[in-house]
Amino acid sequence: MYPERKIRMPAEISERDRSILREKFPDEGAFRAALTRLENREPLAYIIGEWYFYDEVYKVSPDCLIPRPETEHVVEFLIKNLPPNGFFADLCTGSGCIAISTLVHRPDCRAVAIDISESALAVAKVNAESNLVSDRITFIKNDITAENALGSSLFDAIASNPPYINSGVIDTLQPEVLKEPRIALDGGSDGLRFYRQILHEAPDLIFTARFSAAIARTLNPADFLYAKSASIRDSACAISADA
Repeated sequence: MYPERKIRMPAEISERDRSILREKFPDEGAFRAALTRLENREPLAYIIGEWYFYDEVYKVSPDCLIPRPETEHVVEFLIKNLPPNGFFADLCTGSGCIAISTLVHRPDCRAVAIDISESALAVAKVNAESNLVSDRITFIKNDITAENALGSSLFDAIASNPPYINSGVIDTLQPEVLKEPRIALDGGSDGLRFYRQILHEAPDLIFTARFSAAIARTLNPADFLYAKSASIRDSACAISADA
């Protein structure tokens, strides 16, 4: 969970962040303008327009959540455990980082990436093209809380980093977090709205009739994955125990 920060002072800029801005904005005027934005608590990723995730570079904008390093554990899990020629879904895809990084490192696999935001999907499509996986991923605009939102496709795994923050605490979060799209943060009154819907839908969308559901928790409690095999289930439980 993101830490609360009620006193909203100007940001202290680290030498690392200053160096990143200097490299991105060699013009002195542009550099000073970027520093001002950072002091005003705008996320560094939005200022420079890109962010690193796993081994890839992603375009980011205020239309999508900034990829978190903790979510890389889900990508590692998928890369290791998807079967040959696997087919998986990435729900609430945002920038597309989970699906795209997985596909980069598993060239035999395919994915469907779903998000309710047309603007986020536009960013994800650019990222799929720049990371050379656009021919193996299908983007769909849909609300995953709607009944039968995932259609009738069958998947080897369903991964997601859905909104998971309680509606009532969002306004107490760090100013930088509040610059991110609220729709990507708000998980309803208890933070579990999207979990309930995915758990409801997932059993009918996994290839095996003997469905095994596994929540692969990482350092970020929002990230999880549903998979079909006992080996994937056991690995997911191990990740959960270690988190």
